[in-house]
Amino acid sequence: MNYLAHLYLAALPADLSRRRVTLTDDCEESLVGSLMGDFVKGDGYYQYSTGIQQAILLHRRIDAYSNTHPVYRRSKRRIHSSYRHTKGILVDLFYDHFLARDWDQYTVEPLPAFTSRVYQALEVHWGILPRRLQSILPPMATDDWLLAYRDTANIGRALTGLSRRLSHENKLNRGLDELQANYLDLEEDFVAFFPRLVDYADSLKDAAPD
Repeated sequence: MNYLAHLYLAALPADLSRRRVTLTDDCEESLVGSLMGDFVKGDGYYQYSTGIQQAILLHRRIDAYSNTHPVYRRSKRRIHSSYRHTKGILVDLFYDHFLARDWDQYTVEPLPAFTSRVYQALEVHWGILPRRLQSILPPMATDDWLLAYRDTANIGRALTGLSRRLSHENKLNRGLDELQANYLDLEEDFVAFFPRLVDYADSLKDAAPD
């Protein structure tokens, strides 16, 4: 999963009896840790607080669940074979587009309000953020990447930026073509998959660090 999905899952409340939930507003460490999950490797999470440890582990388990789920794997098969090992990057970002576009279907909190408190939480915890996360935070907050995912043109821009940051040769800068060519099918996959992912994440919320 990409940034927005991880953040949403990190802020889930204990009560999921309603489809449109009210996201938890006292979860700064969960939000921060959910983004750190892409930047903290191995047992490096042990140096952080319990709340951030739990969020990093939740992030890892969400990714493991997603990568093996039949619907997520079906989405990857929709992507042209020439994208090879970057197919998952594309699907993750495409799913964030659908989540951002239909955000109001999943929570009562407006997306601009949610992204604002995400950036505030990251600023408060700036000193403990991994350097790579520190390096992308200023443009992320200034351009509000999380909100921008609503627009497919911004998905194209995000993929171009990712293409430049990766050390190996890739064609992510052309990835928007894959979203446009498979839009309805990928949307159907997301609608089928995301509620299952929410249920899975909720089942792990009380898991303690290993």
